Amino acid sequence: MLAIAGVLTLQSTAAASVVHTGVNATVSGTGYIKIDLNHDGITDFVLHSSSVTTLCGNRGGQLDKTNIKPTLGDGVVVSHSNQAALLARGIPINANSTFYQLAAVVAYFACESRYIAGYLGLEFLINGHTHYGWAHIIVNAPEIHGSGLTTTLVDVAYETIAGHAINTGQTLSPSVDESGDDASTVPESFSPRDASYLPPHASVSETRVSERGSLPSRPALFRRPRSLRRAEAAPSSRL
Repeated sequence: MLAIAGVLTLQSTAAASVVHTGVNATVSGTGYIKIDLNHDGITDFVLHSSSVTTLCGNRGGQLDKTNIKPTLGDGVVVSHSNQAALLARGIPINANSTFYQLAAVVAYFACESRYIAGYLGLEFLINGHTHYGWAHIIVNAPEIHGSGLTTTLVDVAYETIAGHAINTGQTLSPSVDESGDDASTVPESFSPRDASYLPPHASVSETRVSERGSLPSRPALFRRPRSLRRAEAAPSSRL
């Protein structure tokens, strides 16, 4: 199938410490959209979609997949394993979030018609310092027996102050809540079937996640929340 690169028309608005960019770029079938959160000419993430023909019973159908790949040193909030957490509006992205630093699966549809929308939590580096942001996406696969997958990047935003949290959907400052729940909750718009199933040909991981959602041992790829790392590093007191 023809690969189509998403071309972004960026219109940024800055208020206090949050930079918000309207994108509204869509790829159909197989293609990709490059994301440059801070407009420095460096690609921070690539949103990639693919659609291939398969058999659905005795008829032809589609295997549709969308993933997001960070640049080295950047990360995507995951629910578990390599499954990107598709978040509701208002979820804090901060040091307590769990980030995955390789390509994460956003959606996988096999012989089914599906529509999902939500926010991806992001962390990326500017001059060696960690900043937090989000990407608002829509994935639509309206046809089971035929092509029709579309992936849309609606808008993005990031916090310009290193280490400061940002809420998904937040476009203005200073209402940043760093004390909220970790950004690893999967909202109702993200089906448990999507979160627990990895296709046999998954490029990132060939491991099927158990019903308990246990994580494979990947210390180099997963970053545990900093609050947990500090607690584990603290010396134990003895009587």
